[in-house]
Amino acid sequence: MQGCNQSHCSNTPYCATALGRSVPMSEAMKIVAPQVNGMLSENTKFHICVDEVVQRKAFLAGMIASEGKYGLEWCRRAVEESKGDLGKAREWLEVNGRRVDE
Repeated sequence: MQGCNQSHCSNTPYCATALGRSVPMSEAMKIVAPQVNGMLSENTKFHICVDEVVQRKAFLAGMIASEGKYGLEWCRRAVEESKGDLGKAREWLEVNGRRVDE
């Protein structure tokens, strides 16, 4: 398996591109099979490759959430509302977000 071929990919260990090497089909199936088998479960997490904009927004939301003031979902919403602008996302949260201590 060759992976997504997106140079920015950081979807390790789920993408051969992020790993920096091709992965034999047998190895890839060991990684993919649990996701496929759990498709009907609400608890299954899917690890898919995304474009650079989506990856950057996810990173920014995680970065803000790691500060502990707001939950991840609020941070994701703020980053979406601000179109990926970190300063504007923080401003949006101050006005609209619900803090974890509330």
